[in-house]
Amino acid sequence: MRFFHAARGRAQSVRGLRWGFGAALFALTIARDVDSRLLIERQVRKIMSMSLAGALVVGYAWLLLETHAVAGTTDLAQTVTAIPTVLFDTRFGQILVLQALLIVCALAVVWRGLDILAASLAGTAVMLEAGHSHAFAMAHIPLLRRRCCT
Repeated sequence: MRFFHAARGRAQSVRGLRWGFGAALFALTIARDVDSRLLIERQVRKIMSMSLAGALVVGYAWLLLETHAVAGTTDLAQTVTAIPTVLFDTRFGQILVLQALLIVCALAVVWRGLDILAASLAGTAVMLEAGHSHAFAMAHIPLLRRRCCT
């Protein structure tokens, strides 16, 4: 049952990332050629913001589920206590930290009209999703150093 919830969390996180990235690409390409561009851009920015914010929230829930599974905790307090270990000592956590940083940066620039930067940041977060694969998780090269982030 734990696996099912973690897989569902990952699917929802990926969905939010892809929708945010797709909306950013739409804003850069198709929305530029429409007569009522300002109205469409506002709606697209809402979709990008909601999608990326959703990916961030669901990513945190996914982190809780994975931490519970990896650390073998029995209650929420133990799971929350184990989060820093999972974030910085596992490949999964390191990729999730990088994705979260990219999403936060994309959210910060989306309403400033920097669509190309928002699309680049969201696209990079989508590409990092490949880092959650089993093959990548088995590599022994650290992506983040615990010392620089504490």
